This record gives sequence, C-alpha cells and structure tokens, in this order.
Amino acid sequence: MTVGFGCTEALGKNGESREFWQRAEDRNSETAQLYNQLGLAHYAAMEAFVRWKF
Repeated sequence: MTVGFGCTEALGKNGESREFWQRAEDRNSETAQLYNQLGLAHYAAMEAFVRWKF
C-alpha cells in the first residue's frame, strides 16, 4: 500500500491491489445490474446506501 498526498490506492479485501475507485466502479455496476434484474430502471452504475439506526 502506498501512502501519500492524493493517493487513492489502498488494499482491498484479500489483499486486492486495485485502486479504491476501480473496486467502487465494479460494485456500483453490479448493483445496477441487480436492480435491472428486479425490473427497475436501467443504469450503467448505481450507488446504494444503507441506513444504520443507532
């Protein structure tokens, strides 16, 4: 892992070396595909959030 100003690289789960934005892009694409399969609007990518109640 490289640490420095402006660096977006951080190791993911299982030591994955892709940059954060690359992993996020894949996750968002997979979320969009799931919503499309459920019959919702088609998007290239979709970001979903979870609300945690404390």
